Amino acid sequence: MWLSSKGFKTLLAEPESQSIIFSLVNFLVLIYVLFFLLTWPYTLFALIAHVAVFTVVIKRLSAGRLYTPKKNLKNQTVVITGAATGIGRVTVVELAKLEALVIVGIRGQERAEGVAQELSNESHGNVIGHHLDLSDLSSINAFAKKIDKVDIL
Repeated sequence: MWLSSKGFKTLLAEPESQSIIFSLVNFLVLIYVLFFLLTWPYTLFALIAHVAVFTVVIKRLSAGRLYTPKKNLKNQTVVITGAATGIGRVTVVELAKLEALVIVGIRGQERAEGVAQELSNESHGNVIGHHLDLSDLSSINAFAKKIDKVDIL
C-alpha cells in the first residue's frame, strides 16, 4: 500500500489537504442544491447558507494554525547577529523565552550590553551582549574567543 494509515492521517491533518477536501465537498453540495432541489425558496436559502458557511470555513482554513513551541532550549547557547531590530530582535526574544542562553553580537560594547538588557527584560530570559562588527575580522575573532560553545548559530 502506497500510503499507510498513519501517513493518511498526517496527510489529512495538513491545511492544504483540508482545504482541497472542503472545496470539493462544497462543490458537490452546490451541484446538489442547484440541480436536485426543485423548489425555488429552499434553493435560494440553501445557496445563501452554503456560500456563508463556505466563506467562513475557507477563511479559517487559510488562516493557518497558531504555532506553539514545545521545545525547551535549556543548556543551549544561541548566537544571533543583527539582534537590535527586526527579525533578529524577535528571534532573540523567542529563543530566550525557551530558556536558551542567547548571545547577541552588536556593534559597540555599550550598545550591545544595553540592547541585551532590554531583550533580557522583554523575554525574562538570559541574553548577553558583546561587541561584534562583521566588517572587521579582528572584531569577529575577539567575539569568537568570548564564547565557549555554540549550539545554534
